[in-house]
Amino acid sequence: MFQLCLRFEKLFSIENKKNSFSFLAQQIWDLAQDKKNPSDFAMAIDESEIGAFTFTDEFIFDLWAAIDDIKNGRIKEKETEDERL
Repeated sequence: MFQLCLRFEKLFSIENKKNSFSFLAQQIWDLAQDKKNPSDFAMAIDESEIGAFTFTDEFIFDLWAAIDDIKNGRIKEKETEDERL
């Protein structure tokens, strides 16, 4: 539990917040790349280093839906850029 707290503190520290979120997003994206379904993606998340965050199944399936939409061209890069603004 102590190690999880240290990781969480490092991940969300003010000075590293932007880079940490980018790193976390990249890890999630990388885990999804070779997965064909949400169950495999959920298992990959659980078995990875970020599994320590114990994301809910609902959150992981929402992530999968967004990633799958992007991978299959249902969401274009331009649309995601506009959302950030």
